[in-house]
Formats: sequence, structure tokens, C-alpha cells
Amino acid sequence: MGWLTFLYLASFIIGLTFTVSAFLMSCLARFNRVLSQPTERKFNSWLNFNASAVLLTWFGAAGFIFRSLKISEELTLLLAILLGLAGYAMIWLYASRQVFRRNGGETALKGTVATVRQLENGQSEIVFYSQGVHFAVPARAADGRQLAPGTQVVVVSQDKNVALVEDLDQFLVKTGASRWTSTELKSPRS
Repeated sequence: MGWLTFLYLASFIIGLTFTVSAFLMSCLARFNRVLSQPTERKFNSWLNFNASAVLLTWFGAAGFIFRSLKISEELTLLLAILLGLAGYAMIWLYASRQVFRRNGGETALKGTVATVRQLENGQSEIVFYSQGVHFAVPARAADGRQLAPGTQVVVVSQDKNVALVEDLDQFLVKTGASRWTSTELKSPRS
């Protein structure tokens, strides 16, 4: 095995290790995530860890495969670099699109239906899911009343990263959709 073949194989193994580690860490973060408020995410760096790990993996895999096919060293190196950069570009574009899409949705909580949860310090927060991610946001009642844990509420506005909420059933009655309240659910025919 020549030094170039060893370089391809080492790049593939190291890149694959980083890629799998990043995937597992992101899965663990999703299961353990309880955010106090949606945070603004910035994605403006051309140097991205996940994309770099994929570059290393694709470079190593392509180089090792083309080297095993007995293609010349120069052409193998060129193809490995091009495929590594292609993998990097695909992951970088995907990641940037996901972050930009998520940033737009995180700031607009108005209309979100959530459940009230009481914290140990007596404060209230609402809990909801958005795009498969669990969020917890500090909340208080829009009319100043105490929020009962387990109550379903709807966000009517935001004030300094605190959701102002109203009881869902009262909100539906107030807006003329009383037949859809959970306390007196009526069929559409009545």
C-alpha cells in the first residue's frame, strides 16, 4: 500500500468517524433539548464542521475506490478532490437552507397552540413542538391571571421573549369558534 492509498484510507476513516459522531451528537441534543426560548441561529461561515467531515470522508472514499480501480495517481487525486468538494458543497448548502428556514419560523409564535408547565420557581412556561423540535418558552397570561399547569393555550403575542397566552377554549369562544372548544365540542351539523 502506497502512501497515497494510506492517505485516502485514513481520510475516509477519520472523516467517517467525525460524520457519525456529529450525527449522534445532534440526535442526543434533539432528545435532550429543552430551550428556554427560541434562539437566533447564525450561519455565515464557509467553514462548517459537518461539511468538512463530509469533505474528508468523500475525498478518502473516492480516492481509495479510484486507486483500487488502478486509475492513475494524478487522475485519482483530481477526482478525489472534486468529489470531496462536491460533498462539502452539498452539505453546506443543505445546512445553510435549514438554518435560514428555521430562523424565519422561530420568531413567529403568534397562533401557536401549547401546553402550560409550571417551573420550580413558580414561573410558567409553554411547551410545544415545531418542526420536530421540543421548545419551552417563558409565558404569562395576556389578561394577568395565573396559568394553570396542563392548560392548553394559544400565543396571542410576544413581549421581550415572553409569550403572552390566552386559554385556548376562551380564545375559541371569543373568536366565534365555540363549537370547537374542548369543553363543549359540537358536531358541525348542530
